[in-house]
Amino acid sequence: MKKLLLIQSYGIHRQGLFVTQSKYPPSGLGIVAKLTPSDWEIEIIDSLSSSQFNHKADLVAISSFTPTINNAYQIAAHYRERNIPVIIGGIHASILPDEVSQYCDSVVMGEAECVWPIVIRDFENGKLKQRYDAQRCDPKEICSPEYRLFNKGYKLNTIQASRGCPLNCEYCSITLLTGAKFRKRPVDHIMDDWRNIEQGFVWFSDDNLFGFNDKDRQWAQNLFSRIEAENFNKNWMCFAGVRSLLDEKTVAMAARSGCKIIYVGFETTDADSLISVKKSTEQLKYYKRVIDLLHKYGISVLAGIMLGFDNDTPESIDKRIDFVLESVIDSYFLTVMTPMPGTKLFDQYSRAGKLRYTNFPEDWGHYDWTELVFTPSRMSVALAEEAIFHAYQKAYAFQTIKNKFRQTREGLHSSETAMLNYLSNMDFRETFLNRI
Repeated sequence: MKKLLLIQSYGIHRQGLFVTQSKYPPSGLGIVAKLTPSDWEIEIIDSLSSSQFNHKADLVAISSFTPTINNAYQIAAHYRERNIPVIIGGIHASILPDEVSQYCDSVVMGEAECVWPIVIRDFENGKLKQRYDAQRCDPKEICSPEYRLFNKGYKLNTIQASRGCPLNCEYCSITLLTGAKFRKRPVDHIMDDWRNIEQGFVWFSDDNLFGFNDKDRQWAQNLFSRIEAENFNKNWMCFAGVRSLLDEKTVAMAARSGCKIIYVGFETTDADSLISVKKSTEQLKYYKRVIDLLHKYGISVLAGIMLGFDNDTPESIDKRIDFVLESVIDSYFLTVMTPMPGTKLFDQYSRAGKLRYTNFPEDWGHYDWTELVFTPSRMSVALAEEAIFHAYQKAYAFQTIKNKFRQTREGLHSSETAMLNYLSNMDFRETFLNRI
């Protein structure tokens, strides 16, 4: 029996968003495992594994993000030296296949469902190609992960209910990989995943579970109704955009089905920053309304906030942190604006000579959303880094996090939800303060 080794790469540059231990299993590798014929032995090596190197295999496949790609190259070199073929996939490989192909035997671009069976067939026939370019699959064909192969040490698990984002934000590479069409999986398929997950907490990893129009919301309502009907004593969280959360009926149904936290992409509090990345400023007027609506139904708010826009100043960054701390937001994820490869913003800053790190692939480790990788227009790099450091210190101070815990416990009347947000804030504190 042939053995397939599936490896998730992690950051080696420094502490950052992609560090040595993840809180959830690598669902992409789980999908590849599910698509692999049953006559293969499969092992998934992830952040909870003791080593990425001391394993025997006939074929190795590595999934990687941009800031972890150099770890993927190290792993690939190790196995290729032992004459074991290596395949690399993931978003970085999909966007920069020419670079990645220099470090492996085969590059897989795009979604696995339409191409992985072909990859395995070619390998078995001794005809593995250097490059495979997958088409985006029909939502009915989106595959569930092979959950049974994941390490049992994870406290939460993930479900992907949809793919695609029509927003195509200038700094984000999601649309490049999954397309602009919002592809919704059949609810029956999603519920199969729900039943197969052993953990009591589920993270819907979709970019916006609530969707973008009335048809999407009807699908989400159907999903929430099904979860409520057969909950299996699980709670869940998800990502959602500001304007997608304005429908009270959908929010109420989410709450009844066990939703405890929604990550809301607020990003910034000032119009100039949104305009600088070609985003609509309309969302600004809905911030308080969305926070109040989620709290009305007992759902806590995890705010996604970005620091270091091109037109930022120390004052605008400080104002953003004041919004986080003075509002009734429960937890917050502070990232540094990072133009990722393949995006309009990366190309724009590259042409303008604004990028600080361009010795690729070595410098990809800097692009982990915790470091200023370009020179801003309205302040020096030193001043910007000082402002960002001050923001981290202020937002993630122990007393601030304790105050947020009490605020959530009293406001939502739930010690459990308050503790979930407290642990999130403490985890973010460790990530960011260790990074700097």
